Amino acid sequence: MVAGVVMNVILGIAIFSMSLLHYKGSYLKNDAVTHGIVAYKLGEEIGLRTGDKVVAIDGKSFDRFDDLLSTRVLFGATLTVIRNGEKVEIEVPDDFYKKTGPNARSLFLGAGHLTYVVKEVVVGENAFKAGVENDDIITEVDKQKITGEDFMQRYFADKKGETALLSIIRAGKPMDITVNISSKGTIGVRYNGDVVVPADYVKTPYTLASAFAFGTSDAFETLVSNAKGFKKLFKGEEKFQESVQGPIGIAKIYGGTWDWPHFWVLTGLLSMILAFMNILPIPALDGGHVLFLLIESVTRRKFSDAFMEKTQVVGMVLLLSLMVFVIGNDIWRAFIK
Repeated sequence: MVAGVVMNVILGIAIFSMSLLHYKGSYLKNDAVTHGIVAYKLGEEIGLRTGDKVVAIDGKSFDRFDDLLSTRVLFGATLTVIRNGEKVEIEVPDDFYKKTGPNARSLFLGAGHLTYVVKEVVVGENAFKAGVENDDIITEVDKQKITGEDFMQRYFADKKGETALLSIIRAGKPMDITVNISSKGTIGVRYNGDVVVPADYVKTPYTLASAFAFGTSDAFETLVSNAKGFKKLFKGEEKFQESVQGPIGIAKIYGGTWDWPHFWVLTGLLSMILAFMNILPIPALDGGHVLFLLIESVTRRKFSDAFMEKTQVVGMVLLLSLMVFVIGNDIWRAFIK
């Protein structure tokens, strides 16, 4: 009865692990952030200060700095920080994720102001025409510090068809270059892997073992966050019609441009969500069958066929009603609203 759920979990762990190993490649250890965090607007609002060293989440130490930007924190947590040699407890409210949205890297906190190293300038594109060269180091955009690994992508997407002033270091010399942003929100540059963290911070390469360990942690974190999300739905803290996605909504999340890292992360996430949904104790789902079997094993009495038939009908009505609502909600949001 639980074989399907188990296989979904195994697939989710495998996808998360291999994505870390193949696409991420390395991670920044929390211990390596010797200068402390850089607190952005929302971080400062809850009491964090630039220079704080976060040493624990809910009383537990952690290895990856990026865990500070996960649902483990954004859904509410207590951060233990060292400030001027003293321990300080910072409470992250359980609705904090609503404020950060997908922009926690630029609104919450970071390891420091980042830089992008240009790996390749695409011939004929706007960056090439403006004079950007391979190995240029981009330090600022429109005199703004780079505050997160997705900063450039988001910034250019918001300024389609406009121009941006790039502050660049070339062979040790600073210079400014104005570049046109295309209608697609790009300038025609490929970056050298991950963005570069502050110069004296060194990232740790993922090994097969560490990728599997962190991938497993990330996969189960999605289960925890989904359980928290369900709790918020039933408590009325979230609107059901805004929180569920059907086929159309899922297709929109995948996007219209093929991106392998994005594809695999979402696929791993969906696999874990499917495992969570199927193990819920609802008739007609695996979890419902498991519940009835557990009751039978304890009572040593078998449910009648008539009772089981009725429960299956109830379960199917619930599931079909949910499908109608979700797909209808998708159509409403996509084409009518």
